[in-house]
Amino acid sequence: MLVVTKLDRLARSVSELLEIVNTPQTKKVSLRILNLRMDTQTPTGKLLTILGSIAQFEREIMLERQREGIAKAKKEGYSLVLKSK
Repeated sequence: MLVVTKLDRLARSVSELLEIVNTPQTKKVSLRILNLRMDTQTPTGKLLTILGSIAQFEREIMLERQREGIAKAKKEGYSLVLKSK
């Protein structure tokens, strides 16, 4: 059994997710996602591709907002300064 805490920690796209999920299935290994309480060997686990699509959408929206925020900050004259601890 392959266990991950969150779906977005496993894959960044639906195609990547399908590749990861299909590999264990050919070897009779299931996948369990803890925060969703999902196991790919259950009927609910078959919804994994739909949930993966939603996770990919959320990630792309987050990145788009981040790019917009950076562009706005640059336009307004702010600079990004990273401090190391």
